[in-house]
Amino acid sequence: MIGMGRNNRCNRECLSDRGFSDTVDFDPGPGTDIQISAGGRDAFLTKINSDGTYGWTKTLVGTGSNSSSGITLDTNVNIYLTGGFQNTVDFDPGSRRDNKTSLGNSDIFLTKLNHE
Repeated sequence: MIGMGRNNRCNRECLSDRGFSDTVDFDPGPGTDIQISAGGRDAFLTKINSDGTYGWTKTLVGTGSNSSSGITLDTNVNIYLTGGFQNTVDFDPGSRRDNKTSLGNSDIFLTKLNHE
């Protein structure tokens, strides 16, 4: 199950964010980019290139539910994503770990992601 972004930002390419659960193929074309949620719901960010081809999807996975609610770009095309999370979430969508644990039932987050 996927909730596609009511929060879109298009310039040279489009970015979409929200949250997903279960197993999702984020590549809308003939390729595949399978992502599996780790908790109830996980935040994602998907890039579609200016020619309409699939760029990438980055996920923020955690033990509870988390989803994004806002997205913006700065002048250097850095991506800022905000939302809410429960329990522990890895805020590094790459191979490294940046685990943060909520202090209550649900906390907000603001994270900066690399455009590429």
